[in-house]
Amino acid sequence: MTSQNNATTGAVTPLVELRDVRKLFPIKGKKDSAVHAVDGVTFDIMPGETLGLVGESGSGKTTLAKMLLGLLPATSGSIRVGGVDVTCRNRREYRDKMGAVFQDPASSLNPRWTIREILRRPLKVNHIDGADELIAQTCEKVGLGAELLDRRPSELSGGQQQRVSVARAIMLRPEFLVLDEPTSALDVSVQAQTLNVLLDLQESEGLAYLFITHNLSVVRYMADRICVMYGGRVMEVGSTADVTERYAHPYTRGLVSSVPPLHPSQRSRERHTLKGDVPSLVNVDDGCRFASRCPFATEKCRAENPAGVEVSEGHVVYCHRALELALAYRPQSLRNICRARASVPSDRGRGPYVGMRPHGHGGGACRRACIAWPRGPRCLCAVRRPRACLRPACPCARGPFGRGDSCCRQLVCDPCALLAVPARRACLHGTCDVDDIRRVRRGGCIR
Repeated sequence: MTSQNNATTGAVTPLVELRDVRKLFPIKGKKDSAVHAVDGVTFDIMPGETLGLVGESGSGKTTLAKMLLGLLPATSGSIRVGGVDVTCRNRREYRDKMGAVFQDPASSLNPRWTIREILRRPLKVNHIDGADELIAQTCEKVGLGAELLDRRPSELSGGQQQRVSVARAIMLRPEFLVLDEPTSALDVSVQAQTLNVLLDLQESEGLAYLFITHNLSVVRYMADRICVMYGGRVMEVGSTADVTERYAHPYTRGLVSSVPPLHPSQRSRERHTLKGDVPSLVNVDDGCRFASRCPFATEKCRAENPAGVEVSEGHVVYCHRALELALAYRPQSLRNICRARASVPSDRGRGPYVGMRPHGHGGGACRRACIAWPRGPRCLCAVRRPRACLRPACPCARGPFGRGDSCCRQLVCDPCALLAVPARRACLHGTCDVDDIRRVRRGGCIR
C-alpha cells in the first residue's frame, strides 16, 4: 500500500530505513544488566544522499554502522536497505547493495595479498566474470594507478591504501556505502583527495553515503543532512545548514562551539564548552541522556525521554525545550546589543556606506560585530537590502528579526566582507581589519 501511494504521489522511497533500532550488550555475571549502546534510533537515507553521523566517542555510531552492514544483530527495531530487511541470516539478499570503508585502511586490507588479489576477492565470491576489466575500470574511477596492482598494502601510502578500500567497496556496484571515519587516519592533503574521490563517485554512480566522523568541517563539506548522536540516542537531525548554523539542541551547540575558528577575528567569540563526563550506559533510566551535562535541564528532562520536535521543515530536535531556548539566534542578546543608537552618516547616498542602517533600526544587528566608529557605534551587518554578507557560508535573512531585511547571524563577522558597496563588490580576502575598512573607496576594498 505504501509503495502504491509513493508511486501515485511521486514521492521518493528511502533507500535506507531505520525504525526504533536498539542494541543492548548483556553484561556477563550480572543478571538483567546491559549496556544500551543504541537506543531507539530512527532516520532515513534517500538515494544519492549523504547523511553525516556525528557525536562523541561512545555515542553508538560504529555500533549502528555494524548493524546496518549486518555484522551485528539488532536487539529490536527494523533496518531495511533497498526494501530488504537486514539481518545476520539473509546476507546474500543485500550484500551486493552496500559496501563499507573503514577507519584504518592498513588493518582492513590483507597484508599477504596483492592489491589485485584484494580487489578480485569480492568478484570471485559472488561468481562475477570479467574480473580484470572491472578492476581496471574501478581503479581508474578512484585514481589508482595500474602499476600499484601487483604491490602489497605495506608498500602503499595511507592515501593509496584508502583508495584501495574505496575501490573494493564499490567493486560490486552497490547503492549504499557506510564510511566509518574514512579520513581520520590521513593527513589533511590526503583527506581532501579522498573526499573528492568519494564526491566524484557519488556524482557518477548515484551512491548514498552514511558518513561517520568527528570532524565537523569534513561533514559540512560532504553531508546533505546531519544526524547528531549522544549516549546511543539521536539528539538532532536536519540539513547541514540547519544543524551547523541554526542548531536547536544544547549538545549540538557544544559540538559546533568546540571547533577551533580559522579566522583570527573569531577567536574572541562566545564559547559553549561541554562540562562533565559522558554518563554510564548501563541500565540507564528514563529521561534525556544529555540531562546530566545540559545547562538548561529541568526535572522534566531528567524524568521523561523527549520526543522529536520539528522546529522547521525536516529539522527534528529531541529536546523538551527546543522551541523555548532558541539557541542559534538568542534574540534577547541581539536586542541588548542593538540598544546603542547612532545617526545615519551625513554622506548617505555616496561612498561605501550606501544603505547602511544604524543600530536598533529595523532589521537588528550582528551579535558581536559592533565597532567604535568616529560618529558612534554602528554594525556593519545592518544593511538595508538583502545583499549584506558576501561570504558563502553566512546564514543571512534567516533570523527572527527584520521585515524582509537581511542580517548576518555569525558570532563575529568579517567587517570587510560585510560592506555593501554601490557596485555590490567587497573584499573577500577575510584579512582586512577595521582600519582598512575606514580607508575603503567607492569601488570596494583598497586591496
